[in-house]
Amino acid sequence: MEGTAKFLGVVLDKCVQDRGMLPPFTVCIVSRDVSVFCVRYSGEGDGSAEFLCAHPDEEPKDLPLLPVTILVVDVSGNATHATVRVDDPDSIKLH
Repeated sequence: MEGTAKFLGVVLDKCVQDRGMLPPFTVCIVSRDVSVFCVRYSGEGDGSAEFLCAHPDEEPKDLPLLPVTILVVDVSGNATHATVRVDDPDSIKLH
C-alpha cells in the first residue's frame, strides 16, 4: 500500500478541504487491470487504515497500474472520486 499513500493523502485532504467531507472515509481504488482495493480511514490523524478487501485477494504493495480511480465515501454518505492518470499527486482533481 506504500505506493498509493501519496495519492490517498492528497485525495482525502481535498475531500475535507474542497468538499467539506467528514471522516471516517471508506475508500475504494480500482485500476485498469481490474484490481480493487478497499480501506477505511478513521480520520484519527495517525494515517492508519483498516484493510477491508482486495481483488486479487492480497493487499497491494505498490501503486496499481495507472490510471486508477479512487472513490471516497464519508460518514454522511457523501461521495466523490478522483482519477490518477500520471504519477504526480499535484495533478489530482476531484470529480
